[in-house]
Amino acid sequence: MMGTALFTARLITRIGIRVPLLVGPALVFSGMVWLTRLTASSEYVDLLGPLLVLALGMGQCFVPLTITAVAGVKDNETGLASALLNTAQQIGGAVGLAVLGTVSASAISSRLAASHGHFPAAAVASATTHGYTDAFAVAAVLTVAAFIVSLTVIRVKSPTPAPRAEVVPTTDPPLVAPASTTL
Repeated sequence: MMGTALFTARLITRIGIRVPLLVGPALVFSGMVWLTRLTASSEYVDLLGPLLVLALGMGQCFVPLTITAVAGVKDNETGLASALLNTAQQIGGAVGLAVLGTVSASAISSRLAASHGHFPAAAVASATTHGYTDAFAVAAVLTVAAFIVSLTVIRVKSPTPAPRAEVVPTTDPPLVAPASTTL
């Protein structure tokens, strides 16, 4: 994710923030949908692909969102804008994790309730995987919402270069320091 963020920071100087703000959520969506295909017998290697896609997508999202959050903010207020962004990310992450954890726990409980009190290891593994994949599906839907917001709401104008000061030649004589007198 960090490598992608560094690459995206350099890329933005050439192409602007629009493309990363659209490609990032699309990659995150792809990774989340890929995670919904996990089964109780999935191994870590089955997680590696979706996790890499998620890292690529999230790395592309963070830099342009930070730039967008502080764009147009007065110089003396950029610290405040940055702090508000970080606070929103922290609270949003905590609330999102709580929502997805609740979705997962609810799906696990409903799957185990269907076992009528019989909880062999295979049933628990299947219910747990079912809960996680349901949470990943909800996360994918939330990512579609983020994509739509990026597409329709977020607008940042390209910075316009400052007008150049025009050099006008003058006909005034150059200033000369008066000769010093010595005693």
